[in-house]
Amino acid sequence: ISTKPIREAVAIIEDAINDLSIDTIITHWDEDWHQEHRRCSEIGRILARRQPINLWYMSSYPYNLKYKNFSPNMYISINNKDYIKKEAAIKAYKNIEVNWRRGVSSHDSWRGSRIGAKFAEVFMVEDQVIL
Repeated sequence: ISTKPIREAVAIIEDAINDLSIDTIITHWDEDWHQEHRRCSEIGRILARRQPINLWYMSSYPYNLKYKNFSPNMYISINNKDYIKKEAAIKAYKNIEVNWRRGVSSHDSWRGSRIGAKFAEVFMVEDQVIL
């Protein structure tokens, strides 16, 4: 994404949104310290202004450790079967260390404890459009 001008990236993604009838964008929070993630957040915000679309920001470990203004208002529980799939997807990245994977699991467990679930992912829903 970073090699394309923002306008060009937005146009490409808008075409995909229209072609596929996408109604929700889930992206990174703008306080993320990874530059590509911040750019995705900016593009998500631009896309949400141009059309009726739901915009959700995710809390992703370890980047969320520095968030100051992220207030989750959507908790989604993850059952054991789906959590095993999530762990397998994370393990597929060979550059991710065991401690990082443990951090993700601990974070998801802590978030799940807030809603009486074993694991949960949280989002901050900024724009929710009901059509």
